[in-house]
Amino acid sequence: MVLLTLSRSLKFTLGIVVLLSGYLTWAIYQPDEPLADTVSQTITNRAKGNASDVTIGLMGLDAPSGTEFMAHGRSEISAMWLARGTLTSQTQTPRKMSLLKVQSRADAECWMYRDGEEVPKEIRENCASPEQIAVYLRDNAELLSRFRQIQQMAFAADGMPSVGGQTIALGKLQVIEIAYDLRNGQIDAAFRKWADNHSFQRRMAGYGGSWLTTAVNLVNEGLSVGALDLLLHKSPRLMETHHDELMSLMRPTDLSYYNLTSVLQSQNFLLAGIYTENSFFRLVRMNRLHNRFDSYAQDVIREVSLHPESIASTLTSLHARQRAIRLIDVADPVNARAWQIALDYQIKTGELIESMIAKEAQRRLYTIKLLLAKSPSGDAEIDAFLRGAQKNLRSPVDGSPFRWIPTKRAIFFGSPDGKRTIEVFL
Repeated sequence: MVLLTLSRSLKFTLGIVVLLSGYLTWAIYQPDEPLADTVSQTITNRAKGNASDVTIGLMGLDAPSGTEFMAHGRSEISAMWLARGTLTSQTQTPRKMSLLKVQSRADAECWMYRDGEEVPKEIRENCASPEQIAVYLRDNAELLSRFRQIQQMAFAADGMPSVGGQTIALGKLQVIEIAYDLRNGQIDAAFRKWADNHSFQRRMAGYGGSWLTTAVNLVNEGLSVGALDLLLHKSPRLMETHHDELMSLMRPTDLSYYNLTSVLQSQNFLLAGIYTENSFFRLVRMNRLHNRFDSYAQDVIREVSLHPESIASTLTSLHARQRAIRLIDVADPVNARAWQIALDYQIKTGELIESMIAKEAQRRLYTIKLLLAKSPSGDAEIDAFLRGAQKNLRSPVDGSPFRWIPTKRAIFFGSPDGKRTIEVFL
């Protein structure tokens, strides 16, 4: 009887409200889908809080001076997983204690340049003395000792989300220490420090984990290559006395070495954290979101293999297509928005992969340098060697030969898009 007395407009409005309520109830409470096997394995491993000794050590690097840094690392990992509800409470390092950080000084960076290399004026004119560098290294001795212990630990590419933000500062510190040893004529000691660090950084390059973790590892490997420049410039004989070890440490690889699937799948870990911390995501069917990201990761890997010459622009285009609202999203508006938010974390993936390609080109160029050092050749022979080089000693982008620049005495990599150039001097 009440409905009969309502005006036509009110009936229409009430009908819209009922339909909308029904739609929202259906959209929000519809069942989730089964989790893909590949995603299930990734999430299960991380939910257990598993971590290699290297990960534990890196997480504990900043433990207060004089304390056991591995215990601090375990505490940090426990706290991280406790926040996501996957572990029970454990004893934490008291936050009132002062954490250990690299004591940086800007006037020490001049030591990272080899003799004859062009140095920015502000760095060249503000350069620490050997005595100041000695004090600087003593001030950071405990952190350096911890880092060297970690380099000898058992390693696993567990893809944990954080590996110690101050490792870049430690990477620079190690380059400076190597330069200091070279200044004092301790060439063999400097080489051994470099070799141990570079072996570690090569392994870390395939660590996987988040976009940020991978970017940090690429920077650290680049710093180590800079230290090799210092070593070979000061003592070219190392290319003979340590030839086999250098060849092993600088060996060419390909993009599969970087565990790209893990880098992309790390978003699933981030999503799990957001789910427990943000009430909006409690309405999300997480399996569906995880599965969609797994499919996106496979799309990225396919595009990388098909278009290595234009990774950044190709993946930007893929990002735009994936972010667009699909017809199926009308039935799942909450997940559609959650997907857009998750996808935006990956906006710089193309630039990261370009950096991986550039790093691989650098390894190949150094391998060529080491091979040419075994038998010094003239310009014509070097050019012929580059043109006839096997596939793993050519451009990692299109397989073309590297260029020889006689006026610079350098071999050269230039990416097809012109954004990446690397020179290695013979």
